[in-house]
Amino acid sequence: ELLNRLDNILIFEPLGIESLESIVKEQLSVIVRGIKNDRNISVKASKNALHEIVDEAYDPAMGARPIRRYLERVVATDIGKMIIKGQIHDNDVVKLQSC
Repeated sequence: ELLNRLDNILIFEPLGIESLESIVKEQLSVIVRGIKNDRNISVKASKNALHEIVDEAYDPAMGARPIRRYLERVVATDIGKMIIKGQIHDNDVVKLQSC
């Protein structure tokens, strides 16, 4: 019944590492936009950090969707805690490195 209602079937190719890293960069900029606007804190990620985030967050079954949740849960939360502790100040640049 469901197949009779579909007009087209789309087949997607798996995302490559470059595409996933680009998605991580874009999502990271969206997530940290608030602290950029409020405190002029920039967040930069090394190539290794981008790759590590992809390894941790990407799920082939879910696509790139979990990347945003991972960035919010891990990166944004850690940055927020560091701001509260006084480890990050206004106008700082936070550099994400791989572990």
